Amino acid sequence: GRSNGQTVDFKIERIYQLLSGELFGDENQITDLVDQYGWLSVFSLAIYYGQIDEMSLEEMVESQLFITEKSDDILVSAIFNIFSQEGNVDSLLKKISINSVRNKSNVQFLWYLAQILVFKNHRSVSESLKDKVTLQYIDQLKLLGCSLESLYVALFINNDQAANQTIKIILNHIIPAVWDNEGNRDIILEKLHLPKESVYGSLALKENYAGNYVKEMENLIVGELFEEAAKLICKEVGPKLVLSYNQGENVQYLNILNEFVKRLPQSKCSSFTKEISLFSQFVKLVSAEEGKNISKQDILSIEENLNSYYENNKHYK
Repeated sequence: GRSNGQTVDFKIERIYQLLSGELFGDENQITDLVDQYGWLSVFSLAIYYGQIDEMSLEEMVESQLFITEKSDDILVSAIFNIFSQEGNVDSLLKKISINSVRNKSNVQFLWYLAQILVFKNHRSVSESLKDKVTLQYIDQLKLLGCSLESLYVALFINNDQAANQTIKIILNHIIPAVWDNEGNRDIILEKLHLPKESVYGSLALKENYAGNYVKEMENLIVGELFEEAAKLICKEVGPKLVLSYNQGENVQYLNILNEFVKRLPQSKCSSFTKEISLFSQFVKLVSAEEGKNISKQDILSIEENLNSYYENNKHYK
């Protein structure tokens, strides 16, 4: 450039333009600078030498967002957009989410970003969007074989129904592989504080698939799934244990049946009160010494409950 007929060094001219703010008034000139020095250098200059006394940092960032959009990384641009925007940032996160479909590594970033933004209410994100991002991240973790990690992330789901269903699906999938490890059991029960009914319900399902109904029964009781346990003892466990007992032989089966019946609180098994009572009466009958402890009323009660049991289960095979 020239001043008073004298040639001014190009670099000196740039310094004057920078200090005066004139450099940032021409978008075409900024585009040329980005091509020469990169968007981050130009953006930094705009922040350091912009209207720092007249504008807040958020306002300054917002005024120079067009520079960040020259970045090849949509995540960088989105972060600066979020920084300069108060309130709800759903639209910006959705922009990242669309990009995440093409770039799987962005799913993890998006999930962490959403959690950070809502921490101490720095920004607001709708629960539906947070849950959508969380479920996407869980799917990715499962594909990578990160079972316990996917279980942890599932705890961040806001919708209770979706959370319970997702946790149940994950547990049913991973329990057979991880439960035998004491460290994993500690993580699931103590560190993640998962509900007992969810954990032991999955263990019961595992034993059901294996055809081990006695162990399934044990897990249902430990998990306090008493209604399901009562149904199982009436349909499977009770009849099998009764048939396994043989007039004084195989007494252990009788003891197992008696123990299960005692551990089922009647108040939690209202749909199967008569059936459970029948098995309790059976244990009392076969355990009694000849001619003792069994009254005529006991016999009539067993007969009544047995008829009821037959009517309720005659179609069951």
